[in-house]
Amino acid sequence: MIFSAMRIFGWTTIALLVAVATSLSQVTPRVMVSGRVTDDSTHLPVQNTNVFIANTTLGCSTDQDGRFQIRNVPVGPCELVTSRVGYSMRLMRVTLSESRKTEFQIELHAANVELDEVVVSAPEPMEWRRGVEKFRRLFLGATRSANECKILNPEVLDFKTEVNGTFTASVRKPLHIDNLALGYHIEYFLSLFREEESRPTIGVSFSGPVLMFEGQPKYTNLRPSSPDDSVRWKENRNRAFNGSLRHFLISLFNKELEQEGFIIRLLPGLSPSTSDPRTRWRVAESDILRDGPKSHEKLLHFKGYLEVEYIREPVEYGYDLLRKRGTDGQVSWIKLNYDEVTVDSRGLIKDWFPTRISGYWAWKRIADSLPQDYDAEEK
Repeated sequence: MIFSAMRIFGWTTIALLVAVATSLSQVTPRVMVSGRVTDDSTHLPVQNTNVFIANTTLGCSTDQDGRFQIRNVPVGPCELVTSRVGYSMRLMRVTLSESRKTEFQIELHAANVELDEVVVSAPEPMEWRRGVEKFRRLFLGATRSANECKILNPEVLDFKTEVNGTFTASVRKPLHIDNLALGYHIEYFLSLFREEESRPTIGVSFSGPVLMFEGQPKYTNLRPSSPDDSVRWKENRNRAFNGSLRHFLISLFNKELEQEGFIIRLLPGLSPSTSDPRTRWRVAESDILRDGPKSHEKLLHFKGYLEVEYIREPVEYGYDLLRKRGTDGQVSWIKLNYDEVTVDSRGLIKDWFPTRISGYWAWKRIADSLPQDYDAEEK
């Protein structure tokens, strides 16, 4: 899944998602995103600039005239990121459509070039190393995939712990991560990372630390060193996809929840009484989904929390905190930030920050994330 920002309340994680995309059997319109990158002071073209769609493997570099073309970009909301050494990163949140022009004129602002030196903001190197380990656990997760992830440049990280216990991390350059479990290299432009004490939240009766982070990842396929790597990566990607939020949205859109192993229920809130059968109502796709304004869109609507249980696979070792709530499978919850949100035929939620996701989906962090252009049809 894709994390734009996430919050952890004790045992449960709530994630605010910008968008979630995947492939469905229905055809989704795609467009070519093109444009030109120039220096905002000289107005000269900037070549060899990295331009990409965040959370995907889609991207390219500018040519000698500063021009770029990114093909086969699905319509809908996306984040267009422009990055080059010596310039400040540029982020544009845009909504692509077939009828709207997709030619962009991007101006970059020159930044001071930093020396490649290690700057440790913590009082002691040992404290900085403890910060790295804490950051790694919170950011990558504690799953099997996380054990096969490596942050290649931890020296760009700085940490600060305040008197009230708030832990923050910042970066001087993008993080580079090798995910040897899924076969991706991730360049992550981290803009926010903070862990602090929780505040009262309506519908959630538990307290504990709160984690929030935000950024734009770029995925690149790693080159397998042997045929065994290709086979293992495919298996692990399939496992990461199965039961995920994307898998759920595919099944919901096609009204195939039961066939795919999902059970959904409506809950008024998240509390110890949630396990009481009298507060959990089994519902069907037609109860929460209706046709949208376009043929490839549908509207998701419900009140309270939607509980999603995936019963085809057990929970991963190390995550059994939800069994006491009366469920045995992979359990997650969704709460809408609006009365209804629009889901298109790829499973992409078109609205910005449309939902809060908690439970098993949010427990799986960056180490178990797939790029939005991962093709579920090839699984």
